[in-house]
Amino acid sequence: MSLAVGTKPGLSPGDVASRLLEIERSLGERRSFARALARGRAGSRDSRALPTWRAAEEASRLVLSLDGDVLLRVLRTWIPNPKHLRFLLALWDGVRACAGEVTATRSGPRAVPAPPPEALLRGLRLERTFFHELRRRARAPLRLVVCGFGEVTRTVALERAASPFASVVPAPARVYKKLPPFPGVEMARAYAGTYREYNRRLLEAGLRIPDPGAGILVRGDGSAVIVCTQRRLQASSIAKDILLRSNESEASDLFGRVLEEIRKVFLYNRSQGSGGVVLGLDAQIPNWALENGAGRRTLWYLDTGTPMMRRGGRDCLPLSFYLQGLPGFARPWVRPLARRVLDRYFDLPTILLDFLANVAIHGRPDLVEPLLPQANGFLRECGYHPWSLEQVDRYRKRDVATWRLVRSLRQLDVWLSGRQSLRQATKNIAAIYRNPIF
Repeated sequence: MSLAVGTKPGLSPGDVASRLLEIERSLGERRSFARALARGRAGSRDSRALPTWRAAEEASRLVLSLDGDVLLRVLRTWIPNPKHLRFLLALWDGVRACAGEVTATRSGPRAVPAPPPEALLRGLRLERTFFHELRRRARAPLRLVVCGFGEVTRTVALERAASPFASVVPAPARVYKKLPPFPGVEMARAYAGTYREYNRRLLEAGLRIPDPGAGILVRGDGSAVIVCTQRRLQASSIAKDILLRSNESEASDLFGRVLEEIRKVFLYNRSQGSGGVVLGLDAQIPNWALENGAGRRTLWYLDTGTPMMRRGGRDCLPLSFYLQGLPGFARPWVRPLARRVLDRYFDLPTILLDFLANVAIHGRPDLVEPLLPQANGFLRECGYHPWSLEQVDRYRKRDVATWRLVRSLRQLDVWLSGRQSLRQATKNIAAIYRNPIF
């Protein structure tokens, strides 16, 4: 369906955009009536109805004078602020609501003249075409789309339904990760402050992070939730997906890029001395993205939601902060295990061992043996002993067992809290041990 009925000669898109904004501003002194009209609390007999109708009719005529492509360009380029469009949409809700009333009173006595039939038909035609689609786009509920799964939480994005007007009222081009709740706001603030320092120091070390940020949401019971956010990258740029379709040579090139980023953190930590701040790094393959742009490929580091930092050999955050994602009943039992898991992100050889094991876990065990000499060469350069293929395989099995245990404990916690039956919890735990963890 065409979005326009004609093109008015000599009328530029800039003129149309300017006039639309003038109309929106001119309704300022009648804004209360316009809003009442939009909400169905005013009718065509109101003394302020005629100028409002005329303004809406002029907006309709101006928009209908453009073809679809020019109209979209007007909205994207000259009217970037969606509030102007939303105001006109709300106004047209009132116009449509009053259409039947105006038609019914055309032959009888009325306080103010109704719009001519041509303007009314033109407005209703506009309602069925452009404004109908734009209203659907503007009011379409945002839906959560899962972009990735982690051991503790998942990464999601906000999307709207597909529409030709996607650029008019776009969804935020960001991804979000909600961390497990904290018992109090002060604890969440301490975590958020360490998160920001961790991201700043990673940038100082030379890593690239896609515009990180964090916010705190306070719940009614006094607990708080931190939501970490980053700029959303193309799904095809995630290193895990690139690795799945790579041959040995391409995988080696990607691993070489990751090693250079790991080297930056290693050198940064070495420059800090014994009393400085040391950074931990989770260098698993899903935590990287390789993006094409401006004639070069940029490698981004994604997993900054867990601020792993130590000052003078001591964690900047107590271990209890890192246990928030575990069931309360299990925290005392898994505390030693959590300490070992956290330690490995500060040890360069274990970071590489974790990377190689994770390549196998994510579906490419055939690449572990070709990549192992490259990892061992890097370790020798840094003064460490190399790994063997058997050590990588043992580490992989131990890592899989660890995360299966953690996920099973969560299922037990859901059962104990009454949110699922024992039968369902048993089935879910059996599936955890039967299926791959990723």
